Amino acid sequence: GWDGKGKRGQKQGRLGEDIQLWVTEEGCALKALEEELAVLQASIDAAALEEDLAALCRLGQVRGLLCDAEAQQAEVERERDGLVNERFQQLSSALGTINTKLSEVYRFLSGNQGDAYCSYTLERRLLFAHGITLNIRPDQHRWRSFASLSGCHAQPLLLF
Repeated sequence: GWDGKGKRGQKQGRLGEDIQLWVTEEGCALKALEEELAVLQASIDAAALEEDLAALCRLGQVRGLLCDAEAQQAEVERERDGLVNERFQQLSSALGTINTKLSEVYRFLSGNQGDAYCSYTLERRLLFAHGITLNIRPDQHRWRSFASLSGCHAQPLLLF
C-alpha cells in the first residue's frame, strides 16, 4: 500500500508520535516533581520559619551593635593614644630637665667625685613598660645602676 503520503508523510507522522511521547514523559516527570514539592511544602514548619526570621532580624541588630561598639572602641583607642602621647611628652620634658640638673646635683653632693644621669628609652610604649634607670659613676669608677651600688656610693644620692 500506497497511502498517498509517501516517505515525507511517514517521517512527519513518526516525528509527531515522538513529540507526543516526549510531552507525555515530561508531563509525568513534572507531575512527580509537583507531588514531591507538595510533600516538602507540607513538611515545612511555619513556627520554625518564624523563628528563623526572628533570629535573622536579631542577627542584623547585633551586627549593628557590634559596628557601633567597634566605632566606640576606635574612638577610645584614639583618645588613649592621645593621652599616652601627651603623657610621654610631659615625662620626656621632665626627664630632660632632671638629667640636666642631676649631674650637677650629684657632683655637688659627692664633692665633685662622681656623676649621675637617668637612662630610658625614647620609644613611647616601652618607656612606661621598662621605666627609668638611675646610673651613677662614683669617684673614678665605671658607670653602674643605682640598684647595684654599695651604701657608701649611694649615700650622696639618698640625701637628694
